[in-house]
Order: sequence, then C-alpha cells, then structure tokens
Amino acid sequence: MASLANPGAAVAGEAAVWLEAEGFAQTGGWSNDSQFVDRMGSPYLLATGLGKPVADAVTTAKLPKAGRYRLWVRCKDWLPSHSPGRFGVLVGGRPAEAAFGKAASDAWQWVDGGSFDLPAGPVEVRLRDQTGWWGRCDAVVLAAGDFRPADDHKALAAQRLEHGGVSPEARKMGPYDVVVIGGGPAGCGAAVAAARHGCRVALIQDRPVLGGNASSEIEIPPMGYLGTPPDRVNVTGLADEFFGTQGGRNLADSKHIERIVRAEKTLSLFLNTRAVGVEMAARDRIAAVRALDVRSGQRMAFAAPLFIDCTGHGWIGYYAGAEYRTGQEARAEFGESLAPVKPGKRTMGNSLYKAVFRMHPGGEAGEGWIPPAAGTTVTYADRDRVTVTGDWTHSTFHGGDYLHDKQKGKGTKTVAFDLKVAKPGRYHVFLGYYAFTNRATNVPVTVEHAEGKTAVTVDQTRNEGGWRKLGTFQLAPDGPARVVISTKGTEGYVVADRVRVLAEGEPDTPPKPPAKPARKDGVPFDCPPWAYPWTKSSDFEPRGSHRRISTITRPPNFDAPSRGRGRNPGDDVNGAIHHAWWVEYGGVVDTIDDAEKIRDELFRITLGLWNYAKNHNPKTVERNKFRELVWLNYVPGVRESRRLVGDHIMTQRAYDEQIVHPDTIAFTDWGIDIHHPEGFWVKGNDCIHVYKGRRTSIPYRTLYSRNIANLLMAGRCHSATHVALGGTRVMRPMCQTGQAAGTAAAIAARYRTAPRGVYQSHLSELQQALVKDGCYLMGIRNADEKDLALRATVTASSAAPGAAAGNVINGWNRVVGKARNAWAPAPNAEGPQWVRLDFDPPVRIDIVHVTFERRAAACRLEVPSGSAWKTVAEIPAGGPRRHVLRVRAAMVTSLRLRAAEKADDLAVCEIRAYREGIAPRD
Repeated sequence: MASLANPGAAVAGEAAVWLEAEGFAQTGGWSNDSQFVDRMGSPYLLATGLGKPVADAVTTAKLPKAGRYRLWVRCKDWLPSHSPGRFGVLVGGRPAEAAFGKAASDAWQWVDGGSFDLPAGPVEVRLRDQTGWWGRCDAVVLAAGDFRPADDHKALAAQRLEHGGVSPEARKMGPYDVVVIGGGPAGCGAAVAAARHGCRVALIQDRPVLGGNASSEIEIPPMGYLGTPPDRVNVTGLADEFFGTQGGRNLADSKHIERIVRAEKTLSLFLNTRAVGVEMAARDRIAAVRALDVRSGQRMAFAAPLFIDCTGHGWIGYYAGAEYRTGQEARAEFGESLAPVKPGKRTMGNSLYKAVFRMHPGGEAGEGWIPPAAGTTVTYADRDRVTVTGDWTHSTFHGGDYLHDKQKGKGTKTVAFDLKVAKPGRYHVFLGYYAFTNRATNVPVTVEHAEGKTAVTVDQTRNEGGWRKLGTFQLAPDGPARVVISTKGTEGYVVADRVRVLAEGEPDTPPKPPAKPARKDGVPFDCPPWAYPWTKSSDFEPRGSHRRISTITRPPNFDAPSRGRGRNPGDDVNGAIHHAWWVEYGGVVDTIDDAEKIRDELFRITLGLWNYAKNHNPKTVERNKFRELVWLNYVPGVRESRRLVGDHIMTQRAYDEQIVHPDTIAFTDWGIDIHHPEGFWVKGNDCIHVYKGRRTSIPYRTLYSRNIANLLMAGRCHSATHVALGGTRVMRPMCQTGQAAGTAAAIAARYRTAPRGVYQSHLSELQQALVKDGCYLMGIRNADEKDLALRATVTASSAAPGAAAGNVINGWNRVVGKARNAWAPAPNAEGPQWVRLDFDPPVRIDIVHVTFERRAAACRLEVPSGSAWKTVAEIPAGGPRRHVLRVRAAMVTSLRLRAAEKADDLAVCEIRAYREGIAPRD
C-alpha cells in the first residue's frame, strides 16, 4: 500500500503503484480542481493554459521491483467532437503512445497507456499538456500483472483506499462544539459568530481561499440593495467586517476575510478540505462529517454535537438524509404568482465571471502596463492599509485594476495608503496608476512623513513606466507614513491604484517599457474552432432586446421555449467575459449533476465572446490590439441548487405582504431577482426583479433542518422556495443568515439543546445577541439588560436637526426609513464635537461598542480624570461602521466620544457599554 506521506511509494507484492494527480510533487501549471469530487470521485489536475500548454506536472513513482508495468490514466475528453484537452504522459522519460484527453465520449474513463519495462526504485512520471485547453487528469496507475483499475465508482473508491490514493485511516479531528462546512459568506459568518460566542469551531472549505462567490478567485461583488439617502447602509454585522463598502465594483478580499477568521483563537480553519459524507449517530442526528484533504488525500472525520451546512449545494443535509427541494414549485403550492403553473426542475444558472488581461508593450503609452518593481507596494484593495472615503468605483479598463472617482463628488473623496515601513529612514515614495487621456492633470496628493506634510500635484495623463515619483521622505514605523489622494479641484477621472515605498540606496527608477512594441501587429488570439463563432453583431440577439421585468408578473417566455442566439456583448472591450453577470448557463440542466458540463459550456461561450471583442467588433479591435487574455476562472459562481427544508419555508408571500416574522434573524432588500433558466442564451425577458429596496424579514426557522435534529443551514441552501430564494441568495443577506446560525449554535451548545430548542425557548436571546453584534433586525431594538448605556443621560456639544444626542441609546443601530437614529453635530458648530454619557451612580465598564451611521470618523473615547479627560481608546477615520473597544476604565461617572478634529461626516448611531470582565489589551 502506498504511503500518504510519499504517494508514489510501494511495497513488494503490490498489484499497482497508484498516483493521484492532485498529489504530484510538482503540479507545474496544472490547477487542482476539487469541484466535482461528489460526482467523479476525486479532485483532479486541470491544464489552465488558455491555448498555451502549461508546465509539466511531475512526481516520482517508487517501484517495488523491476519488471513490466502497464500504464493506466484516468482522464476525460470534455468535448469529443474536437478533443481540446489532450495531454501526454511520460514514464521514466519515455512517452506513452496512447492519446489522453481524446475519446469517443465525455465520460471519465481509464485509458490504457501501454506497457513499460521499468527498473526497481524511483521512476519519474510527467503529465505534459499538449494544448492548454483544459486537459484533465485524475490519476495515474502503474500496474503489474493483470491489474486494471475499476470503472464503477464504488469499486474505484475501494481501490483508491487499498492502493493509497487516499489515506487508509480517517484522522479524528477535534473535539469541536460546532462544525461549519463551506467557507463562503454564510460559512465564514457562522464560524466567526460561533467562535466569538465561546464555541470551539472547525470551518471546512474545499477551496484554497475563503469567500465563496465573493472570493478573490470568483470575484462576484457581495451585494444587497444600495438604498437611497439617508438610508445607504445594507446588511450589517459581520458583513460589514468582511466586505466593507458596498458597490457593484467593490470586490471582497479573501486574504482580509481569512485574517478575520484566523484571529479567532477557538476557530480552526481547514482550507482545501472537501466534505465527502457523514457518519450518523441516529436516523435524525449527525455524528461526524467525513472530509478529504484535496491535495494529500488525507481522510478526516470532524465530530461535534452541532453542524452548520453552508455548502450552497446543501451537501451535508443531502448526505444525512435531510429533506430538500430543487427546481421550481407550482404556483398553487404556496400561492406564488411568480411561480410557474406546473412545477419544474429548471433553476438559475452559473457564471465564471472573472477573467484577467495583460496589456503588452506597444499599446497606447502608459495605458495599462506597470512593470515589476522593487520595494513594497500597497494596492487600493489592501483593507488593512488603505482607507477609502467617499464613493469610488472599481474598474478594469485596458487590463487595469483600480479605483476611479467617476468624475463626481469632487472634493468629497480621498484614498489614503498606510506605508508601514519596517525601520526609520529615508524612503523613495512612488504613486502607481494607469495613465490615460481622460485622467485629471491636477490630482492633489499629500505625503505625510516624519518631517511634516508634502503636497504634490500629479498629472495622471502621464507617468514613467506606470509610476510617478513623489519624492524622498523620512518615514518611521510608528508614523506618520501615509499617501493621501484627493479629488478636490480636479477635472477628469482621478485614479487610486497603488503606492510603492523603497528604502534610500536601492534603485529608485523603475524599469522602463521597451521602446518598441513586442509585435508591431499586436498580440494575436487564435480562437479555437470549438468556441462559439460570433463575428458580427447580427450573430447575436439584437442589442437591448433583453428586458428585466419590474412588474409582479411571470412573463410567458419564462415557460415557453426561449433559446436565442446569445446575448450581444455590445462594445464591451472585454467582450463581457469579465464581471458580467449575464454570461450565465446551467439553469436548463442540473447544476449539481451536470456541473462540469456547465462549466465547460461556459468556457466555449467565453472564448467566443473574447474572440468577438478581440478580432471582430470594429469598436473594440483596436483597443484590444495589444491585450492578451491570460487567465479565465474555472470555478463558477453558482446561484441555485438544493434548498434544505426547515420548520418554515420562506415564500413569495413574505415579500408580497412585507411580513416581519416573530423569529426574524436577518433581512434582504435585494428584492426577488429570478434569472431566466436559459441564461446567456435567452431570447427576450432575462430577469424578473421586483420589490427592490423593500426590506423582507428572513425567519430563523428557515435555518435548521426539519428532520435532522442537530443540523443548521445558512446561505442559499436555507429553507425557501425557488421564488423566495431569488431575493435571499445575494451574499450580504446570506452572510447574516450565517451569523445567525453560528450564534444560534452557540446558544444551543450553552443550553445543551437542539437548534429547534433555540426557537422554542431562547429566541429573544438569539435576537438580542445578533443586535448586540451589529446586525439590524426588523422590529427588534436593543433591550439588553446588561447594556449600561441604556441607563445613561446623554448630552452633546451640538446636534444637527433630526440627529439628537439621545439617538445613540434609542435602541436602533442604523437608519430606518427616514429616521436617522443617529447623533450628528450641528453643521456649522465649532469643533471638536463630542457626545457624552453620564452615569449616576458610577459604573464599572471595560467594553464599549460604537456604531457609526456609515463609516467611522476619527474619534477618541475619553473618561474623566480629575478636572480633565483621559483617552482610553481611539477609532481611526474611514474604518468599518462598528467598533468594539476594550478600555481600562474601572469605575466611571462619564464616557465621552470626542471627534479628533472637526468632522463634517461624524454621525454615531449607537453607543453601548458593558462590564464583561474582559482584561484590557496591552
């Protein structure tokens, strides 16, 4: 049997040396694709070269004895009409004669690679991609005698176990109080909430990054409805921490999410770990979740009293025998006017969504090409080191990736980069940006350094190889060390992208682009013949023919045959293959059973669209002349599959009647948004989107299984109809369902009850815990008996109309309708401004919660010290809405939140104060 620590090892007498492709010592340019384990049995390697063969994957097989071995390779021809994913296998430097990735069907199958006379000991095995077009290899077997790997899935799983494809023993993990499966917004919310409420938590995620559809590898922006002033804040709580400012181009950052998760000391994170089954303690109770490390093949068992299914597909519920639904309910079942008359299996589809482009030398000067450079670079997306004020927009124009000010709100927007140098000294500071003719020529940039502040005016229509040197400055680890970009007084687009800092003495001039283009005729893209061949606008459906229905009615084309010629990308320079939600497919087939075929169809659509923009559309060909498509995401974002059934099934009625459920734990204001099952191919109406901006309550009873006693679920597999899911499925509301499920699990663990028991006996405690942790629940105000601030008398230096000081303890932590529920200083009052809580008798406080209306303003939390005020905590400007401050306050008669300087945007919604016996931080 092969050793897991050395997957190619073998002992004498074995019939086969089994090599799992994902376990190769070097995977080269091949990617580990673990999406389809449940259907094809294993992770596999995928050649993601976009027409350029990727680097070899290499490992060593250790043969027990010399002799003749037959090579077997489990692989797939994903499009037999053209066999685009061909690859070779070399054993001991000798290529196999068989063709891999070329077959008569698209089934996963073993291909006989012929016989090899091999010596005992180590023998090199290589996978050599021949096309770059998503060749795929599951496993390689060198078999002695007549051994043949099995085709039957059950028998194949047994052979993997016998021959070391996976570990012979399942490692017992834990102990844990709660196991959360799925690392998307809901899963991260559930895991962090449970950990913060005292549980030992395991978070299992099958990808190398967190965030699910919001992750940095998929890049769907985490959305909810944007609202209208003054009510511009969407879902709060952990969603605020994970995602920051909401916007259609404001993407999440997987590294930022992971930092929050890893900061919880009682939370254990398992990336690249796929749940593959469950062990049952009884018919209605899960004992453990079985999982697989998708790189090493190590099997694991995660046991706990409580489990939270955040897999999206509802895998844990499915494995455990939980009731679930798929597809569309009939209109009469729940009285849903937007449902079809007859039930059906169709759903919403999947999208690849993310592509990456490179601008090669030779393109328009400065337009998208930034060379590699020494030093330390801080980009606009680094949440820990960048503060964004105002409404900026993310853009990827000409291969870039940056923020711009939309030429609006001039003078109200800034982006500040924290340089954080390691030691005091003189440093060169550079501003990086993509120069273009529509940029502002007079951008105010301020460098804050140890000797003061230096103002520099930057012409963003020009730079030197992508960088503009701002000067050389004295910087120190404890600051100040910042670069602030402003929009004040500018005309044209202001860009905020990156800042580079470089110690004096290092080369301070970045390399220049080549003087001549690499190719005078541009960078070619040879479209493969199997991609969809659009060459002119009339090959698509007419522009503007796809309509979004905003009336509460089901259009006929949602039930009649509606396949067209494909949606016209217009003059999108990317051909709509990057960040276009409507390049979508899969709703007319099964988004679980056919997931790999859906992804492969999206490959064909996407390459055809890029070919149209790159080679055929007269409006985009010249702009794309020097642009190259260098990466295409292979992990689709999924909108809909299984929905587990809880004690309550959320339906359209919740939206129609604006029901505030007594067990409300979250809300959505996205409105019902149902995509046509044909997706990209639809002819006519593409979406039903109604009730936008109307908050709709999500009840707790949709977050635990009706028939599996210790299973909660959050995210898009919560209990809802197809129609209702159209409004809850977006990521910010789903993050709050995760936070609610994790909090409920912690309460269930504390009282040794089931999730249903929390609803029956501890519902108010759950709701108050969520409100305390920053969530907004419809109709639920702060009634926490432990909140000492509710007993205080509140005064302020001044107050704006409708923003009285007492609002900070009125029980609401956000704008609700037209009520700001916030204190804000009078607009023309002299600063600094403050709001003050007085206690009689004095109280002992060590935790203070401060929640702002939108983003934080720079403030100090102060307590009386003799005749003066002593600062016990500080809040920096531009951070998240909510801050939890640990203080060394002891007994106090007053608390004062004081603006560090005059702050026109200062507005505080809530102040809470607690004695929780938590030691202050040093």
